[in-house]
Amino acid sequence: MALRFKPSQRTHLLRITGLAIAGLCACLFAACGGSSSSGNTQATASDSQRAEHAEHAEHAEHAEHAEHAEHAEHAEHAEHAEHANPGAHVHHRHHSFDDPESWAQRWNNPERDTWQQPQAVLDAFGEMTGGTMADVGTGTGYFIPHIAERVGPEGRVFAIDVESSMLAYVAEHAAAEGITNVETLLATRSQTNLPTGSVDGVLIVNTWHHVEDREAYAAHLAAVLRPGGQVVIVDFTADSPIGPPAEMRLTPEAVISELSAGGFAAERVPADLPRQYIVRGVLPSP
Repeated sequence: MALRFKPSQRTHLLRITGLAIAGLCACLFAACGGSSSSGNTQATASDSQRAEHAEHAEHAEHAEHAEHAEHAEHAEHAEHAEHANPGAHVHHRHHSFDDPESWAQRWNNPERDTWQQPQAVLDAFGEMTGGTMADVGTGTGYFIPHIAERVGPEGRVFAIDVESSMLAYVAEHAAAEGITNVETLLATRSQTNLPTGSVDGVLIVNTWHHVEDREAYAAHLAAVLRPGGQVVIVDFTADSPIGPPAEMRLTPEAVISELSAGGFAAERVPADLPRQYIVRGVLPSP
């Protein structure tokens, strides 16, 4: 049944409807960014929210960059022997080495050759054919193939580390590459566990600054070397873009002094390495 209104009722109803439509239009106008005070207020709030979001994004980006920088720094430090080489500082962050394959992707990357220059490092020993050499802090064995080739099939190479997982990786890959003159040796943090007078040369790369009592360790190396034996230490320069914190970096003069205290005649070896220096210590011949 159709509803019927009196004229006065129709007039009142039209007035209410008109007011409702006017209010709706005002709301729509404000929502669309009109020039009313409510529209300006909403626009200002929106701008504030956008600014706040941008600030948060900027902070998040900075935090992300800081996190990446921290990870990069730890990764680089791990690369130069924070894998618990002999004498590693106990306050350093401990890394897990249950997956040597993942570390080898960094440490054994062929791109490392461009700055590590393994042949130039081994040249510091002079003639190595038929010798017995030790790579102390071998990690994933970056230097092992180079040393094994230098000493030849009549020579012998000890890959030494305190991480058994690293040594297992080195042994496996040496066998896979047909390198038969390599022997792994598990060390402690203060001893290589080499027999007295058993090697002709010791190579220590990017590790010496981790040794706590370096003079005592130098004396230990002198004991395991044969008369006339050599130790070659490679470490980062003060201005190297990678390496340990500045307070841990050693000058070549400091390394020379420490080796001298252990019984070596030590000197810096001229070398054009972009990030490192080389110091060689030689024991007196009989």
